[in-house]
Amino acid sequence: MTALDEARAALADNPAGHLPLPLRRRLRAELPGPAERFALAKATAEHVLGRWQAERPDDHRPDEMIALAARVRAGEADGERASIDAVAFADSVYDLLDEISESALNAAMAAVRLIPAARWDEERDSEEDDEDLDMGEWDTAFYASMVDAPSLPKMGVAEHAEPRRAFWRWYLAAADRSH
Repeated sequence: MTALDEARAALADNPAGHLPLPLRRRLRAELPGPAERFALAKATAEHVLGRWQAERPDDHRPDEMIALAARVRAGEADGERASIDAVAFADSVYDLLDEISESALNAAMAAVRLIPAARWDEERDSEEDDEDLDMGEWDTAFYASMVDAPSLPKMGVAEHAEPRRAFWRWYLAAADRSH
């Protein structure tokens, strides 16, 4: 059974509609290489960007993070400087919580977390799930999964299970196209 098959089966069985991080790591490890892993992360950030744009149409900073990550990945921008810029942008997004929805925040954070995806193509060998990590360690995909389902899976918010599952189905289809 491939990691993609395993992920699809696990997603169908997960009552919270969550695709656990260890399965995502195995799935990404089966992609042909670093370019495809980054392309999946980039497509993920772009997939949810509309939520931010709907609330802040004149604020293009998430788009700039995505473009910066692509330049870092291509070796055209300094990764350390990009990480500093990403942290500064993340801080400014959290300062907007009185003005934006949690969904918009999660969309912006998906773009922020693309910077580490561009810099490092390593997956830790761990069975920890997203909720076992500090939120600064969450990946682009986990933030994106909370755009239409803005609760943590362990919270068991029933109305978030299907929107979360729909996102992960999209993600698995995108991963399948990356093979």
